[in-house]
Amino acid sequence: KAQESIEETLKSAKLTDADKKSALAKIEELADRSEHESNIEALLKAKGFEKAINTTPVLNEIAELNPTGTYSGIKAVWYEGMTKNGRKTKVFAYIGFPENADASSPVPAVVLVHGGGGHAFLPWVKMWNDRGYAAIAMDNTGYFPTAVNAGSSETDTTWRYGLMKSLKEEGYTNAPNNDGMGSSAGKAENMWMYHAVGQTILAANALRADSRVAADKVGVTGISWGGVISSITIGWDNRFALAVPVYGSGYLDESLAWMKNNFSGKETIQLWSAKDRFDRADMPILWLCWNDDSCFSVNSNSKSYLDTVKVNPADRLSMINKMYHSHGCGWNPGEIMMFADSVVKGGATLTGFASQPSG
Repeated sequence: KAQESIEETLKSAKLTDADKKSALAKIEELADRSEHESNIEALLKAKGFEKAINTTPVLNEIAELNPTGTYSGIKAVWYEGMTKNGRKTKVFAYIGFPENADASSPVPAVVLVHGGGGHAFLPWVKMWNDRGYAAIAMDNTGYFPTAVNAGSSETDTTWRYGLMKSLKEEGYTNAPNNDGMGSSAGKAENMWMYHAVGQTILAANALRADSRVAADKVGVTGISWGGVISSITIGWDNRFALAVPVYGSGYLDESLAWMKNNFSGKETIQLWSAKDRFDRADMPILWLCWNDDSCFSVNSNSKSYLDTVKVNPADRLSMINKMYHSHGCGWNPGEIMMFADSVVKGGATLTGFASQPSG
């Protein structure tokens, strides 16, 4: 209202059209800045993330979508995510446990965060279950399966954006889709990254609340955009026992690849620059990347590692030749599970440099 009043005053004032136009543009800029600063304040006060950190979501089974065959035993579920436009969101996920997991013998666990074009992947959950970890893989782009065993492969197309018919109800909606950080200048609850980070925090809470899981041994790994989400999440929630961002990292505004375009906006840098909170990420972190990636560049991974290793000397950086870029290529490297085992199972530690080379 104050802005409208000022605009009306300017229109009636004895100013040139050019002056009026300049003044109105300045007012709009200040109004935008004010709204953006309120978003920053909301995030810094953690009105959303603090609530997520202190919320244990209920996992509601979707029996008609429970996987079969190779993936039998893994459950299809939905849980409440972050609020969007005043309405609760529903998030789809697969969750699985090793056969020997029970309250008397709790197992470590991991949150699996997919990247662009991906969804909740069944092989990813199963490979961690087979290794002795509970695992949850959620869809972070508002999609739901349209068939049993959706997510069996990276080329699977049995997904649809929006709530499935049986889950539609008053007061609920689906989460936003990946918009390449295009929503960073709007309201926090409408930002895709806000939801993606919140969903990751909530998924970890769901694992910790299960008696079959060792609550202090829950890690997170993400691939590509999922690596970006993981890199941001660990700065807001440092309860994770370990983190393995794959391809994606911090310092994306300095990337030499096209991903820089998504992180060059001032609002995105202000709100979603992972490097600004790396001093809080005190868990062991493995930064894993392809040395010839067309989406990300090694300078971003290297700088991320150099920041976090100051916080935890157990951090590692692994650059792989001929790794290539896909979800399968991103979850296959043996270093990932070896690193996880070293942190939560007492396994062998990954080799690292005792002192970094210089020059």
